[in-house]
Amino acid sequence: MNQHQPTAVFVDATGIGWGVYDRLSQLRCPGLVAVDFGAKSDRVDGTDATAKYANKRAEIWVHARLAEVRRVAK
Repeated sequence: MNQHQPTAVFVDATGIGWGVYDRLSQLRCPGLVAVDFGAKSDRVDGTDATAKYANKRAEIWVHARLAEVRRVAK
């Protein structure tokens, strides 16, 4: 996190990942976001319709990838 200075870091805060999230939180890492990657997706697309993803992990992956493609295209 210190080397790359990401805007946000999404950590699976369920099961084994909870310890990782807890430690990063103790270290006050900026942009830390707790996520249940197995949870239902809830993001909407540009028309306010619910976008369809298998789970939260797939939803975050797609939107992170799209953000990277936009960044590289600039």
